[in-house]
Amino acid sequence: LLSWGTALLLLLSAVAGQPVGFQPPPYLQRLYPDKGHIVGGTTVTIYGGGFTRGLHITVQFSHSSGEVDQVRAEYVDAGRVTCVTPERHTPHDAHVAVANNGVTFSSFPLVADDEGTY
Repeated sequence: LLSWGTALLLLLSAVAGQPVGFQPPPYLQRLYPDKGHIVGGTTVTIYGGGFTRGLHITVQFSHSSGEVDQVRAEYVDAGRVTCVTPERHTPHDAHVAVANNGVTFSSFPLVADDEGTY
């Protein structure tokens, strides 16, 4: 017998299309290419691990100013996803994070010495 709270959680998860339970975020190692034009449209491959096939894989491009854009990603395999960069207002270094479920993003945005400019 399920409690009302558990039944509601299962129902809401099913309606939202999200899996029930915690799903750990992927980890990121690098992206290629690491630069793109501000008009967007650059296809980027993100390398790392823990990517899972699904309809809610999301990549977040953010800037220290607070500007954040999210785009859908395509699963390639457990170590790669691809996405198309969004349009930006000005060129800047973008911090990149990925979520398999569109909610739980990688803990630390991908930032390296050659961090990408998008």
